[in-house]
Amino acid sequence: MLSYLLCFTNETKDMLHLSRHRTVFITQFIVLFLFWYLVKYYLSKDTLYLYTSTLLVAFVFALMGLLSYQIIIKSIFSTELNKSLLGRIFCFAGVLLLSQVTLEVVNLPKSIPFVTYVDRIMHPGDAIKSFMEALSGWPQRTWAFSSLLGSLVIYSLLGFCYLAVDTFYRRRQLSLAARESELGLLKAQINPHFLYNALNTIYGQSLRENQSSITETIQQIATQARKMLTVETALGVPEFSAKKVLDKVSVGLGFVSFAHYAYLHYLTHSTPGNAFLPFVWYKIITGVEGALVQALSWSIFTYIHFRFLFQRLWTKKDVGTALVWKGLTYLAGLWVLACAYWMVINIQFTFNQWLVRIGSTYQGSTYGYGTQYFWEVTHTFMDYLRMLRSVWVIWVSSIIPYLGTAVVYQAILWYQQSRYLEKQLQKQKKQQSNPYLLDQLQSLLRGQPSLLGTATGQSVQELIALMAYVQDTDAEKQVPLASELTFVKAYLDFQRKRIPTDTSIVIQTELPIQIPALSIAPLLLIPFIENAFQYGIRTDAPCWIRLEISCKGSQLEMKLANTVVPQTTLPSSSGIGLKNVKKRLHLLYDRQHTLEIDSNEHTYQVYLCIHLDPY
Repeated sequence: MLSYLLCFTNETKDMLHLSRHRTVFITQFIVLFLFWYLVKYYLSKDTLYLYTSTLLVAFVFALMGLLSYQIIIKSIFSTELNKSLLGRIFCFAGVLLLSQVTLEVVNLPKSIPFVTYVDRIMHPGDAIKSFMEALSGWPQRTWAFSSLLGSLVIYSLLGFCYLAVDTFYRRRQLSLAARESELGLLKAQINPHFLYNALNTIYGQSLRENQSSITETIQQIATQARKMLTVETALGVPEFSAKKVLDKVSVGLGFVSFAHYAYLHYLTHSTPGNAFLPFVWYKIITGVEGALVQALSWSIFTYIHFRFLFQRLWTKKDVGTALVWKGLTYLAGLWVLACAYWMVINIQFTFNQWLVRIGSTYQGSTYGYGTQYFWEVTHTFMDYLRMLRSVWVIWVSSIIPYLGTAVVYQAILWYQQSRYLEKQLQKQKKQQSNPYLLDQLQSLLRGQPSLLGTATGQSVQELIALMAYVQDTDAEKQVPLASELTFVKAYLDFQRKRIPTDTSIVIQTELPIQIPALSIAPLLLIPFIENAFQYGIRTDAPCWIRLEISCKGSQLEMKLANTVVPQTTLPSSSGIGLKNVKKRLHLLYDRQHTLEIDSNEHTYQVYLCIHLDPY
């Protein structure tokens, strides 16, 4: 055990090197100090004793919260299999016993002179002996073991604060990594998607020129590019369900609560000498004051508090809501829960009174656990002052337990979200490996020298130049707006050359002449323009495309409209390109863009406005 303690001492030092852990430790110490100071203020007449005792008790609890996380909680929630968990449990049991002995020495139920208090600390033998004698008699319902369990619960709640901070930090890192990975995956799809649509154009052109020698090759490359396209639901990671996680946590806390209340029932209720074991457990489990009723009530109320009050107010970003208003709403919600709990306990007490009147063997005590606040109210339900006083007692006494269980809920929820993000990130990385398709196009021209003098061959050369830009910007997060608009103009020229001169086909484009020094994510505009040519142009029917791109200050506006006509060439791409660009806009320009799409049977219109940063 000594080796474990030395190891955990070094780990604890490493933990406190992290600013977030130091912040949690200092915050807990200050809050605990203020709490015990208020508790002891009215009981102490010696200022030096008050400060010293409060300081030592707060430090012990804060340190034990840190150790509970470092020794037990961190090991339980580790992603790696920890074979030393049993040893850690035994080690923490020893530390827990040591902390209780320390508290027995430094924390007294009554005030004593400071000199006497110092002498008690310097000679703790009598206090330690008294505590160990009391602890050895825990089967006979002694206070020592109950105090030990209560301290364990508090240490665990303090330890879960560290888990909440660590999982929040980890989740934020994974969220950023998953965002970058998803952007990489989306950008990796642009290459084959752009090539697929462009080859669709060349494929139709080769058919018109009877270039049968390359038609089949173009179709094969296009098919290969199509197979590389993946929709956003193809990651193979099931959708994260916060409700399922919270339900499991609620069940787990219910079992812990049941064990806690069962032991409280054992401590506070005398067992008849002639009672047999099944009868005792029947009262503990199903009695009106039994552990099952108490555990169910506590689990339900803590779940409602976290799910519908704490989580909605404190864990979601709500820029427009003032902190004071959130605080008042939270306190009002706690008051509603206190009123509901008051009603539940009154129903429980009333039912118990009925069992008393009929002389039932399974009745609880007249003043059982939790009924001391409500007995007087049952005599005068119209006495609203007494009723409010009872609800006030519940309201004040439930704030800390509610917040403690909320920390447990939130810590485990963030932990599960981190695990989910890790799986998602691993899956995305596996899908970012794409073959290099530009070489195949260049090989096509080298293998067919006769193509160089044809319109199809010229289109292939232009496509290679366009693909070079796509490949060059693959690793870039931002490119100059001027470069992006130059690429758009080159793509428009590429598409115009394959369209015959016909008054029934109208293509109107307007690009800015003066382009400001702004930056934009590469290939954000081209999917919409691709879509317009793919679904809006046909040589045997009237059709039109109108494109207008303008810059107003730091805003880029694109207005695009086209007719919708049936396609007779390669199969449709199922809208993957538009899904891709919508997702990229959401990730890159969240709350900085406006996208409006209006479509019907005959026309398709797009309005896009993006706020860009200087280059």
